[in-house]
Amino acid sequence: MGWTMTDYVVQHNHLRKSIGTEPKHCLNIGCGFDLRQSTGEEHWINCDFDERYSPDVLMDAECLPWPFPDDFFNEIRAYHIIEHVADPDLFMKEIWRISAHNAKITLAFPHNSRVWATGMPKHKSAINTHIAQRFPNLFIEKSIRFEWLRIEDYPEGVSGRLTTTKSKWYTRLLNKWLTFWFNLLPLPLIDRWLWVLGGGIDHTVVTLHVNKATQWEDSKGRAAPSLVGVR
Repeated sequence: MGWTMTDYVVQHNHLRKSIGTEPKHCLNIGCGFDLRQSTGEEHWINCDFDERYSPDVLMDAECLPWPFPDDFFNEIRAYHIIEHVADPDLFMKEIWRISAHNAKITLAFPHNSRVWATGMPKHKSAINTHIAQRFPNLFIEKSIRFEWLRIEDYPEGVSGRLTTTKSKWYTRLLNKWLTFWFNLLPLPLIDRWLWVLGGGIDHTVVTLHVNKATQWEDSKGRAAPSLVGVR
């Protein structure tokens, strides 16, 4: 929580010396209780806005710029965060800025076909499978995974343990079936079908790769600024 880039460099150099190679820089945005451990060649930084989760970095995803340098991370994970920000374009801009070329980005969110995607009080944006198409040549879509039913709860409050319910075996089988067939369809058809299929999809996981061969310009024509001298 008193984390600085200097602290990270010290840890990074120690890890590089211990494994003999350059470690992979990984960021877990909105970690909650899912604190990723640095093991082997992966060095994880967990960040969240709630200090009760004991993240490495105390950070609000809507307070820009984030305290990380340009072109830094090789992998970024943001599970159920993007629907909580008012401007997804700015969120994706920051992800692109701090990512290295060809970095792996994993985003999870409720598809906007689901009522609770926009009905929850803290949900500010509705996201669909077109997230990569909003930024041509900047993010390359690699895969999309769907889960028709997914319920996450903290039965004992924020200090309790996260429980995830994916219902019965037939629901898990349906999730795999949906993922397989929907990935064969063009994206416009996917989003249209999800609106009529059982009330929508609870959980969508999109995997992207970052392309730094071109300059950023989002759907509103805003360029990504450089963050220099981050501590």
